[in-house]
Amino acid sequence: MKRRCVVILVCFLVVAVFGCNSSDKDEARSGSSAAVTSSEGKSGADDADSLVVATRYGLLEGMREDNVVVFKGIPYAKPPVGELRFHSPEEPDAWQGVRPAKTYGAGCAQMPLISAVGDIALGDTEGECEDCLFLNVWTPSLEHKKRPVMVWIHGGAAFYGSGSQPFYRGSLLCEKGDVVVVSFNYRLGVFGNLTHPGLKDEYGHVGNWGLLDMIAALKWVRSNIEAFGGDPDNVTIFGESAGAWAVCALLISPETWNTDDGTRLFKRAIAESPAIELRTLEEAVIDANRFAWRAGCADSDFECLRSRTFNQIRLADDMFAEILSPILMPLFYGNAELRRFLDWNVLPAIDGVVIPKTPTQAIQAGWTRDVQLIIGTNEEEADVLGWMLEAVLPHYKIMDYIAAMVPGEQPDGTPKAQVMYDAYLQDIRDDDLSYPGLRVFGNILSDYIFRIKAIKYAQMHKAAGGDTYMYQFVFPLFGDQTFHVTEVPYVFGQLKFPGLAGEVFDYNAYPAAVRLRDAVQDAWLNFARTGVPAIDTADMNVAWPQYDATDRRTMILSKEPEIEAAPKESRRAVWDEVQAYFYGFE
Repeated sequence: MKRRCVVILVCFLVVAVFGCNSSDKDEARSGSSAAVTSSEGKSGADDADSLVVATRYGLLEGMREDNVVVFKGIPYAKPPVGELRFHSPEEPDAWQGVRPAKTYGAGCAQMPLISAVGDIALGDTEGECEDCLFLNVWTPSLEHKKRPVMVWIHGGAAFYGSGSQPFYRGSLLCEKGDVVVVSFNYRLGVFGNLTHPGLKDEYGHVGNWGLLDMIAALKWVRSNIEAFGGDPDNVTIFGESAGAWAVCALLISPETWNTDDGTRLFKRAIAESPAIELRTLEEAVIDANRFAWRAGCADSDFECLRSRTFNQIRLADDMFAEILSPILMPLFYGNAELRRFLDWNVLPAIDGVVIPKTPTQAIQAGWTRDVQLIIGTNEEEADVLGWMLEAVLPHYKIMDYIAAMVPGEQPDGTPKAQVMYDAYLQDIRDDDLSYPGLRVFGNILSDYIFRIKAIKYAQMHKAAGGDTYMYQFVFPLFGDQTFHVTEVPYVFGQLKFPGLAGEVFDYNAYPAAVRLRDAVQDAWLNFARTGVPAIDTADMNVAWPQYDATDRRTMILSKEPEIEAAPKESRRAVWDEVQAYFYGFE
């Protein structure tokens, strides 16, 4: 079994600022067998009476919001319920008449522990259920104009979140850049990731249902986005955390280019803080059988699992192990008695179809070279974990925790964990020295889970011939640290948002934050338009050169964006020195 310390902080996302109402949804889906109405004459004007577009499946009525036109809660696939649970998404049914698209659709099933904080994870939805495959479209206007399209894939460790969270509102990005923005939900937890050969459907898929949902959403965009003023041939996918790892997985999936016309479903990709981790198919089978047992079914009895109620499945997927064990894994790593109770059904698997190869194998085979890529991380992704761990982990165990990630010794007999610790100790700030061990551990986790694998992915992508741009985000949203998810408000321009305790944060009052927002949005938008993420605002003009393994030129997104060669090089180099192993990066 490969090391999974990594999941340690795919789950830490929970600390980020961040049953179904069936009657409403049934009404919205009424008349599901109509023929498609032509879009001619329906997409030209924007007056209050004409915010109607024609899709392949029927007419949709949107609404004006925040100076743009938005369509919410659009079904992009059939409800994945009954026989379609643990099955590839199917095209949605058509409907008769005009379907209102003015409220967000239900969010996908969250773990009950996450559901307890409802709107933090789900945003403005009707709640959560299995019938959750909805997307949202923001467009400047409905005139026939082929605008760049930006499709957002939300984060949440693949077990929580939705496309309707407040941070992800596409209106400001849409208005500023004259682009069409799309967000969507995808199946999460065991609903989205249960993988087993016994689940093989008529399409040859055996799992990775959440990734298949993403592909279905992109196919919907390819077929329908022109009616919303978007260009189906100029699509950029972008995502954060689990959404960023999904971006990286979609790059190496043949399902994204084995389309009817043989073209890829997207042209460009932005991966913000990807936590790149995979299971082998063998591991996925073990996890699936463990889950079946927890749900009261026999091994590989998937008809039994399909017969279980929504809540029975969801509760079986909510074992505290799913959240607590990743955080505490350094304490228990190698404990077989503990590990046999754990499963990892939030991780994608190399299933042979959706993901046939590891990142190294796929990239070296040239599978990604046609896609232009931005990839990067925040300065202190997982440092917040040090605050959490201080209360539960004894300081004298720090070296044991590091050794769980980098086991073994160097040729001279020095433990690799000690080499790693010493290198990172030299890099921390003077004001961090009150708890140097925890700070070192937090920095090592940040790099182990996020930064080092992002660098390796970028390096391979560039070597294979793909345009590659690297960034590091260095600007705190809270306090003095730039931890996980910090960059998201700057990408979407949503600098005013509610906190966990009902307070309201408004970073629009800080000129430095507004300046950085403008820089980030300009880079992302220029990339979506042209493939080159230059920053060119009224008072900033910064060229962004491509990344390579020679000088490792990286955009530092801070108060004054600038290019830096090989930032934090001593920290990066020590991973090569100890020859740390990352599954999938041979």
